[in-house]
This record gives sequence, C-alpha cells and structure tokens, in this order.
Amino acid sequence: MISFFYRHSFLGTQHRTNEVHILRLGSEIRGKQIADYLGAKHNPVSGFEKDVCIHVKPVNLSRVRDGDWVDIADGGRLWIALNDRPKINVITHSEYIYGYLKDKLVNKMVCIPQQHLNWENDLRDRDNVTTAGYIGSASNIAFKIYDEIKDRLAEIGLQFITCWDYKDRQDAVNFYKKIDLLVVGCWKDNNLYKTATKMINAASFGIPSIAMRLLGYKEFEGNYVPINNVDEIVEEAKKFKDADYYKGWADKGLKASEKYHICEIAKKYEELI
Repeated sequence: MISFFYRHSFLGTQHRTNEVHILRLGSEIRGKQIADYLGAKHNPVSGFEKDVCIHVKPVNLSRVRDGDWVDIADGGRLWIALNDRPKINVITHSEYIYGYLKDKLVNKMVCIPQQHLNWENDLRDRDNVTTAGYIGSASNIAFKIYDEIKDRLAEIGLQFITCWDYKDRQDAVNFYKKIDLLVVGCWKDNNLYKTATKMINAASFGIPSIAMRLLGYKEFEGNYVPINNVDEIVEEAKKFKDADYYKGWADKGLKASEKYHICEIAKKYEELI
C-alpha cells in the first residue's frame, strides 16, 4: 500500500479576484489526484508503518523516515536537507531536475513527471482558430505580461482569455476547452523548477502552444513553438490560422502527451512498491 502525505489547500485573496480557493498545486497534482487514482491513503495518522510513504514537498524532513520518498516538486529548499539524509529516497518532477540533482545528491532518485489533466481524452473540435489563452497563478507581473499579449493578439483578430481563479481540475479542463492556442509568455528568470505541464495539458486536447524556451521545458522540446518576445508571439500565432500548419502541431503534441496520461504516471508510482 502507498500512503501520501501532503499539505492541504487554503483560502486567500488576490488582486483582481474576490476571495478564492488557492490550491497548493503540488498537493493537488502530486498528492491528492494520484492518491485518489491509486486508491492510496491520504495523510494517515496511523497504520502506514509498513507502507511506501510519499511526502509531497514537505516543509522539512522531521517526519520523514529513512526509506520514505520525498517528492521535492518545486521545493529547492529541501536539497540541502537531503544532503544530510542520504537514506531518504527522492522523486523529481522533471527530467531536467533529475539530471541537475543526480550528481549533487547520493540519495536514490527517480523522475516521475506530472500527469496531464485530460483524463477523459477530450479533443478540441473547432475548425477555426479564434481564441488564445493562458492559465496560471495571479500576480501583478503576470497581469502586465498577459494584458500586453492580449492587446497585441487583438491586432491580428485573436481573442485572448486568462484563467487565474481555477479551484480544481475541472475548472482547468473547462478553460482548455475554450481555447485554440495556449500562450505561455513568461519573462521571469530561467527557473529550474518550471515544467512543461501547461503545454502538455494543452497538447492532450490537440491544442498547440507558443512559449518561451526554458530549461524545465526540455522534455517537451519540439512539441511547442519557442519564442523570445511578444513580437514573435504575434508572428507565430498568425501561422496557426493555416489549418494544415495547425493540424501538424496539434497532432505532434497530442502524440507526445500520451505518456503523461494519469494511467501511465500512476504506473510509475506503483513501481515504487
């Protein structure tokens, strides 16, 4: 049996939204969804002593036993602590982080990517490309970036929508069903923890993506259109109005997304038993 230990969600307030349910995404994606799918235990207080225990991005390692697994997700602060606990096993969420850490930690380590959210294998069914969009965490920087992208795409006749207040998987699924093109215009530092999950989610619906080329996106290289600035976003978005061009990228991304279905990712957790 597997036991998952993770932190719960909480309520908060963000600019441009009313009080919203802010998800601890690591807990939702790396913990609850997989635990539910596997029929595993959630945060048990007893009866887990002989289980394979997976701690999703814990605050510290005080409750982690030697032999347990720690899913570090985007928790870089755990790396130093793991140096002092070589008998704790490590799960990374991307191939890039796995490669980055394998020579820095002596701990046993595996890479388990994040599953995409399209468990039902729904596919985009529109012929015309009219709507681009972005889904992510709200911040003043994000608002500035995507307001500019919205204005620029409007110049070529594309509507641009955003989703900042999703509360669960279904909210995110509903967003992807509204768009024809995902645009990830992140101008932050080349964060090691970034993953291609948003583009993989889009690809699972047959929706192509335009995005900055970041280190953490390496495992999905060739399945999204890389750009460097807003001008390039506009130029690349124009190309997707051609049906054949669109289909070529959609088919390629859809094929690449198959290994990220939750049924495939769950097998990787079962291999830990």
